[in-house]
Amino acid sequence: MRPDDNVRDLRMEIREAQPGDLDAWVALRRALWPEDPSESLVAEAKRVLASPDEVCFLLLHPSLGAVGFIEAALHPGADAPYAHVEGWYVAPEHRRQGQGENSWIASSSGACIARFGF
Repeated sequence: MRPDDNVRDLRMEIREAQPGDLDAWVALRRALWPEDPSESLVAEAKRVLASPDEVCFLLLHPSLGAVGFIEAALHPGADAPYAHVEGWYVAPEHRRQGQGENSWIASSSGACIARFGF
């Protein structure tokens, strides 16, 4: 299937990254941050997986796998902790197809709230 064939009918899945997603996730991170050394991209992704204060959600195409991600981290604030998006990337061929602003943001932000406990 080409990216433009029935795109709006596809059911993308959004879920928290798991260790088995590392290669696909790092490939997306490399596309977002091409100037960063591969070793750093891998080490940072592993740190996110191990951290209770960081999280990555993947946007998964039903047949292509990971086509996007949002990374977020919990930061201490003056009055209360807050979650901040540290990185957001969707592969160019999957942009502007209704995935980003609607279910992508809503699902990942709701999951961040659940994950970070507020």
